[in-house]
Amino acid sequence: MHCYVNGGKATEMSFENFECCMKKLIPMFERLGEKIGFTLDNEIYNHQDAEKVLGFVEKNCAQNYYHHGSTTGIAILNHPKREEILQILKRNHWMDVSFAIHGGTETHNKIVHNNEGMSSIMEASKLFKENGFEVWISLMISKEMVEDLSLLADILDKIPYSHLLPVIPDYYPTNRLMKYQEIRCTVEEYASVMEFLKGYEVDTKSIQEAVVEYNEEYVFQSLMNNQEAMVEQIKKQLYENETAFFHVDQKLDSYVGNTGSALKCCGNLRECSSEELLDWILSAEDNYYETASIHYGDIIDAVRDGKIRCSKENYVYPSLISAVIAMVQNYRIDEA
Repeated sequence: MHCYVNGGKATEMSFENFECCMKKLIPMFERLGEKIGFTLDNEIYNHQDAEKVLGFVEKNCAQNYYHHGSTTGIAILNHPKREEILQILKRNHWMDVSFAIHGGTETHNKIVHNNEGMSSIMEASKLFKENGFEVWISLMISKEMVEDLSLLADILDKIPYSHLLPVIPDYYPTNRLMKYQEIRCTVEEYASVMEFLKGYEVDTKSIQEAVVEYNEEYVFQSLMNNQEAMVEQIKKQLYENETAFFHVDQKLDSYVGNTGSALKCCGNLRECSSEELLDWILSAEDNYYETASIHYGDIIDAVRDGKIRCSKENYVYPSLISAVIAMVQNYRIDEA
């Protein structure tokens, strides 16, 4: 619910197609070095051949693999090759694993639509910690979590972890994140969150900055007071990532844009040449924040034209861009 990647249920990519995909990409890794990387998406442990997939990466292209470690814990607990997977991860020092928690057990299970959601995190975090992994707990801040802080404290007393990471979910105009707005926290609701986090000696600098500078009312007033300076700041943040996302589907069709947010189809990896693939990659523009429904030009034009709206709740976002995108969407909804 909190994720900007607008994914969902899908069929599994065959191991044959995975191999074909990677064999086409490996020459790109050799040509572009550290400028290009890949991830195996969420959630690799769901794949019936996860150990074969990771084993292939280990032998052929580990230097370009970005291992985010994000998981619900459910798939690794149930995988028949669990021990083989853990050994591959350890051999390659892919030792970070992260779990998202949304509140107390009842709240968490409701949000993740799984009655075993919290118990799976408990069990999986123990499994990973016993195997020497760095276990990160991402606390997804929401109205629901604010109401559950005492229950959350009990959970954190029981669950083995290495680090706590408080997270303000990003915003993109996807169905999932538009739905998340119902439980996004307002400025006022962060007081109790900050007090709670102090008890765990968590670095809250980025959260404090967001509460002050990335709430809708502050951003709106800043735009009204000094529009051109804010426009330049927005443009800088939009383009500073210098990152282009691609994703490849189960049939090896390749798209510019992140998973679930295809901007355009380039072609099929099985059918393309190495030179065509290289051209796709080198010609792509930064699309870090772009989705099928909002583009960089849309954001800048809307800000210049004053086509932004604050919500009644004065929500808090993790960045200026996230806040602006939400306020552009507010305007669009009002106009519709």
